[in-house]
Amino acid sequence: MEDARAGEGALAGSRVAVVANPVSGGGRARRAIAAVEAALRAQRIEPATTWSAGPGLVAEAVRRAAGGGARAIALAGGDGTLHEALPALIESRLPLILLPCGGGNDFGRALGIARDPVAAARALSGWTERAVDLGCVTGARGDDAPRLFATVAAVGFDAEVAGAVRDGRWRLPGSAAYLAAAVATLVRYRAKRLRLTGPFGTIDGTFFLAAAGNTASYGGGMRIAPGARIDDGLLEICLVDKVPRATVIRLLPKLFSGGHAGYPFVRFVRAARVEIGADAPHALFADGEPAARLPATLEIRPGALRVIAPPVSPASHHG
Repeated sequence: MEDARAGEGALAGSRVAVVANPVSGGGRARRAIAAVEAALRAQRIEPATTWSAGPGLVAEAVRRAAGGGARAIALAGGDGTLHEALPALIESRLPLILLPCGGGNDFGRALGIARDPVAAARALSGWTERAVDLGCVTGARGDDAPRLFATVAAVGFDAEVAGAVRDGRWRLPGSAAYLAAAVATLVRYRAKRLRLTGPFGTIDGTFFLAAAGNTASYGGGMRIAPGARIDDGLLEICLVDKVPRATVIRLLPKLFSGGHAGYPFVRFVRAARVEIGADAPHALFADGEPAARLPATLEIRPGALRVIAPPVSPASHHG
């Protein structure tokens, strides 16, 4: 899927629309933007920066920025910023340059992009343009419009943790906020009765969590779906059976390495489409944001997003 065009050849002498989220990562974009612009100019790329005006307004900022003759959209933000931007990015038909500024940055990790947005901007001349997959959540309820997602969609424990992190009760970076929220959520959490239907058949049971990964990680590097790839046309779905709290506490640290995959109560299936039903309208989160209530359908959109990113190598292909 990889194109031969490198960042220098494709973008030198061009205008790039930089869309920045001022609150992403506790203000990382705001602090880094001058150095990012300087790094782009050093590569003969002219940046034109647009700031999102507030929560829920990233897509509007992308639409404004895309109308000015830009060759690409450089998004300075994290996974939540990207989640908001996806519909407008697809509409624009412009490739995405991701400059990670969030707390988690799991999509950037999957693309092999440095967590430092200035370092990422400086490396742009060696990047190539290619197509990567996105996921899509479609709820069965009338008030749930289809939602694109870039990283992981989850129901159960992970969704409740994502809700707690999103509420901002823990002013901690990336995975530290996830772990703090996970411990607090575990005290009151109850496993969910779920039914998953796909090419693998039907799996019915009581689960601690179900997570479908377009990328391997979420929550700032927690490798919930270690075999997931962003260009294979499939979601990797991790199912964790109902287990005692003490087992969960032992399991959580292993998520950073994907070590949970060796446990008998953890299983994986792969599918381009899966339907998830439940005994109650549980919340499903995608990219750490509320996306639908069950029942819902998850499916992959192969090659839906064009990106300018580091070239694929065997070492990074499973990011």
